Amino acid sequence: MEEALTTAQATREEAVKAELDARINKVFGKFDPPANMIGTPYIYYILHIIEPDSKMEDLYAIVAEENGVKPSYVKYNIRSAIGRIWDDHTAEELAQLYPFPIKQGKDRLTNAEFLKNLESLLR
Repeated sequence: MEEALTTAQATREEAVKAELDARINKVFGKFDPPANMIGTPYIYYILHIIEPDSKMEDLYAIVAEENGVKPSYVKYNIRSAIGRIWDDHTAEELAQLYPFPIKQGKDRLTNAEFLKNLESLLR
């Protein structure tokens, strides 16, 4: 009986993870993120673990530990990937892809703004 519950729980957890993966791919994938940039998988990882009250430095540390690098490396590479996304799209495209206000005169968003706004779309 206990083994059946464990199997059912594992199956349920796999289904929840698959559903989250699908939502992340739908929300973040529409930006056509650069697959050749180190920061792109870091963004996907963070989108799996981010919570509304998450602190970015804590998230960088988690990703860094998982990948055997320094948090500053994670932060820099995420920043570079977000920059590439911004550079690869026109202002009109970004307005359609990103349903949040972008402050006038800003070249691009901070990591925290981008990731926390995407997290809110995943909820």
